[in-house]
Amino acid sequence: MQPVNRTLRARWRVMPVVVLLWTAATAGAVDREAFGQRLELAARLNIEAPWRESQAVLDELRPHLGLATGDQLVTFLMLESRNQALNGEITASLATVDRLLDLDLDPDQRLAAHARAANVGYIGRQFEPTFRHLNDAFELIEAADGTEGVSQIYSIAAYVYALVEEFEDAREFGEQAVAIARGSASIRELCAAHERLAFVHKRSGNFEEAETHYQAALDACPAGDHPLINGAIEYGFADLLQAAGRFERARPRFERGIDAMLRMNYRNGLAEARVFRARMAHREGDESMVEALLTSALPDLDAAGHDEYRAEAHRVLADLDHRRGRHGQAYEHLAVSLAAREAHLAEVRARETSFLRARFASAAKERELARLREQQRISELEARSQAQQSQLRLVVSIAAALLLLAVSVLWIRAARDRRRFRRLAQRDALTALSNHTRFFELAERTLALAREKRRPFTLVLADIDHFKQVNDRHGHLVGDQVLRHVGTRLRESLGRIGIIGRVGGEEFAVAVPGVERAEVRQRLEQLRRELVAVRVDGVPVPVTMSFGLASPRGDESLIELRKRADQRLYAAKQAGRDRIDETAEAP
Repeated sequence: MQPVNRTLRARWRVMPVVVLLWTAATAGAVDREAFGQRLELAARLNIEAPWRESQAVLDELRPHLGLATGDQLVTFLMLESRNQALNGEITASLATVDRLLDLDLDPDQRLAAHARAANVGYIGRQFEPTFRHLNDAFELIEAADGTEGVSQIYSIAAYVYALVEEFEDAREFGEQAVAIARGSASIRELCAAHERLAFVHKRSGNFEEAETHYQAALDACPAGDHPLINGAIEYGFADLLQAAGRFERARPRFERGIDAMLRMNYRNGLAEARVFRARMAHREGDESMVEALLTSALPDLDAAGHDEYRAEAHRVLADLDHRRGRHGQAYEHLAVSLAAREAHLAEVRARETSFLRARFASAAKERELARLREQQRISELEARSQAQQSQLRLVVSIAAALLLLAVSVLWIRAARDRRRFRRLAQRDALTALSNHTRFFELAERTLALAREKRRPFTLVLADIDHFKQVNDRHGHLVGDQVLRHVGTRLRESLGRIGIIGRVGGEEFAVAVPGVERAEVRQRLEQLRRELVAVRVDGVPVPVTMSFGLASPRGDESLIELRKRADQRLYAAKQAGRDRIDETAEAP
């Protein structure tokens, strides 16, 4: 690990002594000046030292809150909310912000409070309050005098919108945050804006831009001044580098990031950093390090309810135990991994739902404001003169038409949202293809229509050859990318003429109506040749597939047709794989 900043280390060593001296000196009399000085110290420690240091000062000040000015009370509650979040007390942190919002705040303070709540909400994966506070904050932006709060809201919005995969909006918010932060005096906010924009690019697969912004964040943010955010940047950057196979560059960044999380006592960030570091150790084949990192990370992941990383950690540990012959332990890890995976998918659905609800609520609020403004205008017209009744009736008619139009737009949006949820329920989360149930429902209808119109119909069942070896050799993350790549290539080859689904782990199916089987076979042959050249993160991962084809005979049902296609797929596997079999279909 890198050496701890000496100035900070010295400060932390003497801090308990300072606290005791101040407590003894002020036990009998605390005035406003002493209160203000201690609160300023708590604010500095909140950035530079472990959160417990600043919380100790806040606990000392709590009995004397009656001395606080309005601005000092706001500062006290903002610091306490941040410490609660760093300690994993998400609900308490949000409650502290709600208490803060009940005060008489100016627009900048209210904007900062909403930003804090939105930030805490997404850290704790409570997306209803996250989007609600973001919407409230956006309404305050025009009234705010400062720029730091505005930059913070835009950068938080960039991060959250990336989580729901609204990447275009996320990039726009992130770029606005960076531009605003560059013009402010807050170095810390510029660091955060670059770091969150880097996350947006990393999550959307734009690694080059992500690296640029991670480096910009580190350049703007000296490690000793903002150790917590600097540590988060370091291990986030390191994860990007390890994904690109640049292990030597990633290794010291991981060390600095983990060291910062340890020093700042931020358990959530430490667990995340260890999971990221374990990914690299797994790719390097260092099983003992993988096991040590994930085992130490799991208690904090469990406490935080971080199901995505819990699923990943238990899946990797299951692989390690399986290789070592510890099958009972492997089974236990795999069971937990599957349960965590299901919980994560539920969280993703909740996140999408919260996003849609927040967008709907924002639109409804805009409509209500427009309606109120229209009513005010009508009242003013009535007060002027009865002679203007004809004009007023015209205005009312226009307002009614606008209201009808607004209702129509609302209905259309609601219908679109329902269709979107329906598609999400029918789609395979990894490849975005139809899932097993949806595919065979569509295939059944398509077969009936083809039979009615006397058009040709071909059912294709496909399976990635030796897919388990891909997972064992390269890891499940690479395996997932291979599945996505295969789904994309199937969509490009056959998506315009057929229905495509992922019907099992590495199993795919295609229903092609109205096209002769010879053309279907030709497209599959081209696809089969192209798959051999697959590369993941610059590493070649040769992929081959076996295919079984079948066309209906008479009034044959889809179940019978599927059985014959499955027999042809089995024959292709038995004949050596990497081939297409339709021998039983020959005329």
